[in-house]
Amino acid sequence: MIRREKMVIESIVLISTFLLSHLMLHISLESETLEQIVNTGILCFSVLLFILSINAYRKTRLKMILYASIAFILFTIQLSLEIVEDTISTIENPYNELLVTSITLSILVLFFLAIVRKS
Repeated sequence: MIRREKMVIESIVLISTFLLSHLMLHISLESETLEQIVNTGILCFSVLLFILSINAYRKTRLKMILYASIAFILFTIQLSLEIVEDTISTIENPYNELLVTSITLSILVLFFLAIVRKS
């Protein structure tokens, strides 16, 4: 059953990648629109990775998977903040960049812990 789920996920990723690359090559879009499409794809993929990693954690109870799932959701939050900041220019403040870089540091620390720490 797990192998079947893995094959479905790989198929979805391959089809999405193909469609996105086809879209990028053959359709003339403004760079902002193309960036929004790519960002939406990244957001969807990071949410999917979060859901899959939470399911894997529930089955295995390995802390390294929990660290990775938290990193995935932080990545989703980080990209969402960047999209909102780009879309709504009125919320610019000096702490936005600090928040985004802090989230990046947290993601890296969580992935480091997932690799280094034992279950």
